[in-house]
Amino acid sequence: VARAAAARGTVMGLSSFASKPIEEVAAACPQTFFQMYWTGGRDKLLARMDANPGLYGADADYKETRPQLHVVVDQAKASDLGVAKAELDATRTCVLAVLAGAFISLGAMFATVATADSGNLPFGVTRVIGGVVFSLGLVLVVVAGAELFTGNNLIVMAWADRRIALGRLLRNWGIVYAGNLVGALATALLVFAARQYEFGDGAVGLNALAIAETKSSLGWGQAVALGVL
Repeated sequence: VARAAAARGTVMGLSSFASKPIEEVAAACPQTFFQMYWTGGRDKLLARMDANPGLYGADADYKETRPQLHVVVDQAKASDLGVAKAELDATRTCVLAVLAGAFISLGAMFATVATADSGNLPFGVTRVIGGVVFSLGLVLVVVAGAELFTGNNLIVMAWADRRIALGRLLRNWGIVYAGNLVGALATALLVFAARQYEFGDGAVGLNALAIAETKSSLGWGQAVALGVL
């Protein structure tokens, strides 16, 4: 390839993972562009590049040419948030937990209504619609500052930093879990009293029963895997 590039008068590109030494390639095609991957210490590699008289115009600066996605977990901020949640008094924690259970239940009910009688729609479209409208519950939780058990699992960061005691952690989890359950049950009773299951000629009720049947029929392993996902 190097000889063909030289014959064409074009530049040859070579990677540090190439099967041929750069000296052989450069001998066949003097106009060789060498790309070195950082497989070792930066200073050590730069020293080796400078020691090779056959290399010139070395550029060791990395420049991003397209947007990069960087995910960084701010452990200190997560720990601070965990401490703040753990220090809430029991009454306020309970009220906010009940609200969170109600909000998530409203989102679930919205999704049940939106996907009722959707037999003519493709499966994927139905799932997207249900997921989008269900997010209403999560939006309400965030906007209202409610206490949702799944989010409060993050308090373990404060416990891991030894900033709160295990008792405070378990106390918060217990109150929030019970409050979420109360809020969800209260919303379910309200929906039942409003006879929403009769809407759409009973399609909403049938959809709710189908969802419940599907979830209750899951095996233990599948339920755990889906919960993780």
